[in-house]
Amino acid sequence: MDENGFFIENIVLAHRFYAHPQWVSEEYVKARPRHGLVYVLDGSAVYEMNDGSVIHAQKDDLLYMPEGTLYLTRSQEEGFLHLTINFKIRGNISLPRHRHCAENERTRRDMLRLVSEWSHREQFYREKSIGMLYLLLCSQLEICQNSVPIAAEKIRSAIQALNVENNAFPSVASLAAACGMSEAYFRRLFQQVYGISPLNYMTQRRIGYACDLLQSTNISVEEVCFASGYQDPAYFSRIFKKSTGLSPSSYRSRSTAE
Repeated sequence: MDENGFFIENIVLAHRFYAHPQWVSEEYVKARPRHGLVYVLDGSAVYEMNDGSVIHAQKDDLLYMPEGTLYLTRSQEEGFLHLTINFKIRGNISLPRHRHCAENERTRRDMLRLVSEWSHREQFYREKSIGMLYLLLCSQLEICQNSVPIAAEKIRSAIQALNVENNAFPSVASLAAACGMSEAYFRRLFQQVYGISPLNYMTQRRIGYACDLLQSTNISVEEVCFASGYQDPAYFSRIFKKSTGLSPSSYRSRSTAE
């Protein structure tokens, strides 16, 4: 197995599941014990991730949750009909956490076939299902490899806007408008290219800029807060500590000591 390859050890679960309206699952709040693929057949759900980001899963969305991911799931008013495949692998697969697949019927078809094969449990169903999962994962890796450059070009105007000034942080809506697309579509493309939401990306930039200011200047923490695009010093301190593990003052002290 090469450094970019993977080996499927086992499929633990493959099923079709309907979650009633306002259903809440805390099964993976402490940690997901295995890798998972979720395909939304109908309805919608919100995935509240441990890192503070939120995924809005809708019809024809594919979600990939690596082993160890922490999150809570809530179905919306119309309920949540989805396919789930939980599996164990050795090696690496680099898939986006959230991708819309309406333009690619193959993903939906492959998921349905695999779940059907697993559910009927006929002769050699396990071996056939693992073979199907190999094909499914490989097809997703190929799709992502081919589509990321295209998606990156589509959101290039937004990245240029962010790069005008290191501490420029426009709204997600304005970034989407700059790219000539809806906010929901922009969020999906951004997640596909960078692996995180636009808000998390901007938070990382803000905190990175704040770290530079704390290391290279003597301005107050409050001034660093405002210069980094935050309006509330207390909120800034909470976000900073969540991102770095240290308060702004402690970060500056440690940097000075080093």
